[in-house]
Amino acid sequence: MRNWKLFVLAIGLTEIISPIRAHAAYSPEEYREALKIADQEVQRRSPLRTHSWGTHQTIPTYRVGDRWSVAVIRSDSSAMRMTDDLSQLRARASGAMIFNYEVTQVIESWKSYVVIRVTQRDAVDDSFESLELRISPKGKQLEKSYRLKGNKKSVSVSPDSVRSPLTSIESLPLDFPNLTQARVSVPHRLPQLPLALSSTLSARGDELGARGLGNAQWFESEDFFGRPVQALWRRGELFPAYLKTPQGVAVLLSKESSR
Repeated sequence: MRNWKLFVLAIGLTEIISPIRAHAAYSPEEYREALKIADQEVQRRSPLRTHSWGTHQTIPTYRVGDRWSVAVIRSDSSAMRMTDDLSQLRARASGAMIFNYEVTQVIESWKSYVVIRVTQRDAVDDSFESLELRISPKGKQLEKSYRLKGNKKSVSVSPDSVRSPLTSIESLPLDFPNLTQARVSVPHRLPQLPLALSSTLSARGDELGARGLGNAQWFESEDFFGRPVQALWRRGELFPAYLKTPQGVAVLLSKESSR
């Protein structure tokens, strides 16, 4: 029922937004934007909205210089890798890969946002130099761009779930999860980690449950394509302690965070 309402509302909104082109064919970008607007309107009208969604007090206030590291493992699916390069159909790393995050800018204005730079500690993609994420105060990923070795300019890609074949880094769960409309609950147990991630944490003297669950929230949401996204985020931490997306699983290395 909700999907039918969303479709009808999307068609109606496109008629309102662009009456001149009401009967013309819409591009995929225009149709996707209309669906987003329609989804926001459906959520606004829903009588269950105030009972279903949390206030997301977990999202921290970032400062320039904040740093943390994340261990990730990709989903074992060739569909998540670049298909124009046969070498990309084989996982380049059998274990967990570690990436460093750093807050490089904090812009406070009528449209505030935070800029976070992501770099690889392990050699995952030789052409990759850095990934830049622009995040809203509520934790929504607004923009996303890559800087590749040998290129003077950065290359912008979709900030949502639409993946680019630009680099194999795109097949990893490095993005900020969109928790602005996530369902929030109190976690009663820790999620089970893939063996590669639990081994990486153990080797570094770290563990997912080191700080317990007393100050944590459990988030459940869906990406643009309706696929599940889950996150365990503790208050005061700079990134989810646990993040599972269609691209894979990421865990925060809590002993490598600094403010």
